[in-house]
Amino acid sequence: MYEQIRLFATDLDDTLLVNGNLTAKGREALIRLRKKGILVVIASGRPYYSVKRIIPDEAYDYACCYNGQDIYQASTGRHILAPCLDDEEKEYLLSFLKKYDVFGNASDEKESYYFCHQKHKFYRFAYTSARNVFHVFLKRHSYPRTIRTDYSLVMDIDCAKICFAGFPFILKTIQKQLDDRFTSFFVNPCWLEIQKKGISKGNALQMVMQMEHVLPSEAVAAGDGENDIPLLEACQYGIAMANAMPKLQKTANIHIGFSYLESLPKWIEKNLL
Repeated sequence: MYEQIRLFATDLDDTLLVNGNLTAKGREALIRLRKKGILVVIASGRPYYSVKRIIPDEAYDYACCYNGQDIYQASTGRHILAPCLDDEEKEYLLSFLKKYDVFGNASDEKESYYFCHQKHKFYRFAYTSARNVFHVFLKRHSYPRTIRTDYSLVMDIDCAKICFAGFPFILKTIQKQLDDRFTSFFVNPCWLEIQKKGISKGNALQMVMQMEHVLPSEAVAAGDGENDIPLLEACQYGIAMANAMPKLQKTANIHIGFSYLESLPKWIEKNLL
């Protein structure tokens, strides 16, 4: 059924990764795909330095990072960069931090920054404590995070997106208030990502497919969040994890098991290798 497939694209967190890590089975599946001549595209909301920290160089051909903001071609080192948020756009998005009890996140090419408004210090403490307990429970590696109340530094960095974390009903309220300059995605019910309009994993994948002369009928993609919907729509075959958000489940035409059961590497081995 999948003999014509020439490109495999995948999200990372809660899709290919297990507790934030690439398993031996996942690594083997990607490398075997490439040896078979199938292009591997990593499509993640993560910055490139974070992708490289997890995915070995021999396991992918392209990395579409920041939800399609940055495209990296592994074989040539070519870097295709879409425009970052400008100062006016950043000021507009940061204004929501004072209005709502949420914390924010922004990244440049070196570091990821977390911040909240001064009046929401208790929320910062509660989030940090809950996160530490969550990571210990899952035995998941936890990178240090300092949540700042001074977020003026965001104005000094080149960032592709600003993210908000909080209760789903608050994030939905923020999403409804965004003007038409932006595209927004729920990665999970408690995490909203906001970027310039027109940026998506799907648009980035279509650019890769054009460069490699791959047709939609020759491509398959996997994901779990709403930011993966454009990715799946760019391919004839779209895979939803069992843990995927409802809107993505409706978009997909292939449904498999949970990410923590290594369901995606197992599907690759059974259907593409």
